[in-house]
Amino acid sequence: MGYLLSTLKSLYATLRQALSKPTTVEFPKVKRERAPRIRASFALTKDAAGDENCIGCKKCEKVCPSEVITVVASKKPSPVTGKARGYADDFTLNLQACIICELCVQVCPTDAIIMVKEQEAPGFSRADLTLTMDKLYKNAETKEKWAWANATVLGEHQKPAEEKKPALAPKPVPAAAAPTPTGAPATATPATAPPATAAPTAPATAAAPATNAATLAAARSPASVSPPPADEKKGGA
Repeated sequence: MGYLLSTLKSLYATLRQALSKPTTVEFPKVKRERAPRIRASFALTKDAAGDENCIGCKKCEKVCPSEVITVVASKKPSPVTGKARGYADDFTLNLQACIICELCVQVCPTDAIIMVKEQEAPGFSRADLTLTMDKLYKNAETKEKWAWANATVLGEHQKPAEEKKPALAPKPVPAAAAPTPTGAPATATPATAPPATAAPTAPATAAAPATNAATLAAARSPASVSPPPADEKKGGA
């Protein structure tokens, strides 16, 4: 019974989708309106004089993460200016493995490679999805160019906004000293005498021995002995 119930649910879902309005269209007979910035295919551009913009620098080949770009470069005189410059003798882009990252467009220094909005026609072989140099230049002439930007525009979008730093206040200028009038006598600065240094005082203990010696000498001298009083002389007599 469980198998029968799940089969009926599956049939109901199938019939419901079969009777609903389709959401797909038959491309390329019917083409829907795409987003303004859709990126579908690639093209190589030329300048206003008709000279090729690609200089064969191989930056797109080196930056490609899928390695689907192959460039053969050489240096030769320009048919427009006559000056020697770089050219791409062969430029191949394999759309089968392209991941539409647009890195090749961003690194191009001359805006030579761009992305276009129109997709490539479906093919039955791998060669139909390999964009050769002739196909890339033809896409620039026949397909709607510029998915939305080139390397110059993309570089401007990636630049960080410049922050406005506040202006620094000017430093205060020290006041200049008043100039001395010409002919006025220069005022000499009075010299300050050094403070007097007191002589060292001898210690009191050093003079004590000399004073005691003089006192003893005076006591021993005969002149210093006083005569006895008169009353003592009479009594002794």
